Amino acid sequence: MRIRYFANNNSSGYATGLDSRVNGEFVKGAESWASISLMKTQEKITDAVDANGIAITPSYVPRPTDQRLTFAIFFQDYLRSNPKFRMSLNLVYGSGMPFGVPDRNRYNDVFRMPSYRRVDLGFNRVLIAENTKERDNYWKRNIKSAWIGLEVFNLLGVNNTISYIWIEDVSANRYAVPNYLTNRRINIRLMAKF
Repeated sequence: MRIRYFANNNSSGYATGLDSRVNGEFVKGAESWASISLMKTQEKITDAVDANGIAITPSYVPRPTDQRLTFAIFFQDYLRSNPKFRMSLNLVYGSGMPFGVPDRNRYNDVFRMPSYRRVDLGFNRVLIAENTKERDNYWKRNIKSAWIGLEVFNLLGVNNTISYIWIEDVSANRYAVPNYLTNRRINIRLMAKF
């Protein structure tokens, strides 16, 4: 993402919002949480001019960081018969960020990217638990805890837009072509504490 800065210090703005999170355990020993964030950031440029050089009456426009709503849930569970097998689910939603034509006229930056949506799913197997009392072999004596996991990021394969490339035709019309974040990915992890 590119953010263009003007070195004139000719704007005033504000940011206001609320961020909350609730932690808990749906099942004992597996932490889960939900969070919601509301935010509004706007600014006005005091000496703005249009393409013809005519002064514009200042009014507020969204700042590049003006993401109004973000919501996330992280949930963990394990098999009742064998708690060494765990599952995690992560859901994220974020409203679209503002953007506009890459020029010096901030008052044209009134478009919004599509919403950010993502689902991650993970499966883990504890190999050596941290509270293991019996340290009867080499691995258990030298490793405090270890687990292996398989994760699928962006499970639904959503094309989340991060920015736009601007293409100009022979008539000087500009078109926004989206750049997408990484699609679905599979990750295998082995973690150990010594």
